[in-house]
Amino acid sequence: MKRTWRIFALCLVVLVTGISGCAGCNRTGIAFNPPMTRGGGKGAKASKFVYITNQASDSISAFAIDSANGALTPVAGSPFAAGSGPDGITIDSTGAFAYVANFGSGDVSAYTVNGTTGALTPIAGSPFTVARVPGRVPPRAGVTGAAGIAARRAPAFVSQGGSTPVMVAIDRTGKFGFVPEDDNGVVAAYAIDTTTGALAPVTGSPFAAGSYPAEAATSPVANFLYVVNADNVSAYAIDATTGALTPIAGSPFATGSTPNGIAIDPLGTFAYVTNQGSNNVSAFAINGATGALTPIAGSPFATGSTPRGVAIDPTGKFAYVADSGSNDISAYTISGSTGALTPIAGSPFAAGSGPIRIGVDASGRFLYASNWGTITNGSDNVSAFAINGMTGALTPVAGSPFTTGSRPWGIAFEP
Repeated sequence: MKRTWRIFALCLVVLVTGISGCAGCNRTGIAFNPPMTRGGGKGAKASKFVYITNQASDSISAFAIDSANGALTPVAGSPFAAGSGPDGITIDSTGAFAYVANFGSGDVSAYTVNGTTGALTPIAGSPFTVARVPGRVPPRAGVTGAAGIAARRAPAFVSQGGSTPVMVAIDRTGKFGFVPEDDNGVVAAYAIDTTTGALAPVTGSPFAAGSYPAEAATSPVANFLYVVNADNVSAYAIDATTGALTPIAGSPFATGSTPNGIAIDPLGTFAYVTNQGSNNVSAFAINGATGALTPIAGSPFATGSTPRGVAIDPTGKFAYVADSGSNDISAYTISGSTGALTPIAGSPFAAGSGPIRIGVDASGRFLYASNWGTITNGSDNVSAFAINGMTGALTPVAGSPFTTGSRPWGIAFEP
């Protein structure tokens, strides 16, 4: 499949050029937090827990966050079992439920989250199957030669012949979840039982997307969904009653080369898409009435090598990009009026090997990056940073990086 091909082709380039980072990745799901006023957030409640999927060990590492310094301590019972090749992880805005897209086993694991201990307990009926769509793009398309052999042998990317879900994006009401299916070129939609957390397919699901959808994000203030495809972004209006998706006029919207990650600011005003093939970020203004995307003046903005994950702090003042090829994090201030990005003094900031997905906790004080490693060596850890609330600069947390399972990928926070 093209997503796997992109990951391993880029990793091979890394080996040939002598760069130690890798492009293998979150799909992050990064937990969805309630919208905040731009520039606000001072004194906001900090996240108590952070969760990281481990693709090669089929598990989820759970950590308690020290609210004073950002250090991580494993939660009792961690790691928790997931399906095969867990990819993105998302926690609903209430902190009650967690969802993990299992790329290898073609399903979604669902859990209740213990708000006191951070422990995860499987929901009745979990995992929920993500059905394959007959006639869509077959798995492993275009994967040949040495890269193809590596892809097929990689334990984190062994498809079981079903669908290949990459994450679960939850709408602002917490009623619906949307799952991009990489090989299938579709988005599966589910109604979420707000009492039990169980998933039920939405009528008309799955809905067509572009080629090899790899990431998705919902607006925090409107009924819009954005899905990152192999070469553009599909935009949809979400039916508030049924969860059905309708393409937005003008969709899909053009990006840079090989887009991967996406983040939307807390006010639903701007969207940012990382382009791993062109080493930059496409920035868009979001039309609040229609959901259409318009490129921001100055876009795309330069990043480090092979940008993957992108995150915005809860105040909407800062944006961060995981540069998996250059092993660092690019940091920017966001113009509240235009959405333009300006590099922060000291950026980029050194991270571990092959950072893939990043996230900022609910207080906006700490940032965490999952370090996937290279094609031959996994980092198996997560880097932690304290965020300077005035400048956005990053400082490593004492004890960082912290050990995870094998091939860490997605990141999500208990809000």
